[in-house]
Amino acid sequence: MEMSVFYFSVKLVSAIYILHKVWAIIFCPVSYDFWDRLLRHARRIRVGLWRKRKKRMVEKAGKNSGKTFVGDSRGSAVKDGTYSPVRADNDTDDDVIGKTNIVYLEDPDMARKIPVRTMELEKVAIDQDEEINSDDVENRITSGNGLTESDRQDLMASEESIPDPEFSKPLTFEELSNVAEVLMSATEDRKNIQAAAETLYRLQDTDLFGFFSTEISTTAQVEKLLKEHLDSSGRLLSETEVSKRNSKRNVIDWNKYM
Repeated sequence: MEMSVFYFSVKLVSAIYILHKVWAIIFCPVSYDFWDRLLRHARRIRVGLWRKRKKRMVEKAGKNSGKTFVGDSRGSAVKDGTYSPVRADNDTDDDVIGKTNIVYLEDPDMARKIPVRTMELEKVAIDQDEEINSDDVENRITSGNGLTESDRQDLMASEESIPDPEFSKPLTFEELSNVAEVLMSATEDRKNIQAAAETLYRLQDTDLFGFFSTEISTTAQVEKLLKEHLDSSGRLLSETEVSKRNSKRNVIDWNKYM
């Protein structure tokens, strides 16, 4: 038993050694040139066979060009010498078994462009309008019935020139910034305060007035500013009138607390 195992091991090692040597001989760098030359010759043989086969196919197609029938898209056979030859399936030749037969089909783009069934439309002449003389046209727009100068100006006036009914006059950025500065800071400049009061009076019943009375300040402070410096008609009060209003507001009625 031990001898058989020993002999088997020797045979296995010998086989591995022989295969290693054969592998080294076949795939060593020295053999690369041999394999390249062999592959180059095989390619030349394949190209030569392909050229001979192509030449034979062209010669056979030239012989059968006058007897070829080309089938159209509807299945009918039409004889036409201008089409390329069609290889039939029952041709008997000595070519390689299983070789591809070349069939030239109809171009689908051309089939879509050429209608299968057409109908000639009847040509209908289009009547031309008769020329009308300008003297025959009734002109109802005369100088007496036309627009007046004021109506014409109203029609030609642009929408941008129409004043906004919410504002008595346009407001500038400086006036709006002055209102924000007076409401946010306790300024003592009487001129700026009066200008802010006039601006707020013109902004009544607008979105800007609501913005100043809710976002910048409070409604009570805005109303106080208007009452202290303007009358009911929006006229600026003089210094004496303002001082009288302030003195009346500062007088304490002790009867309420007695």
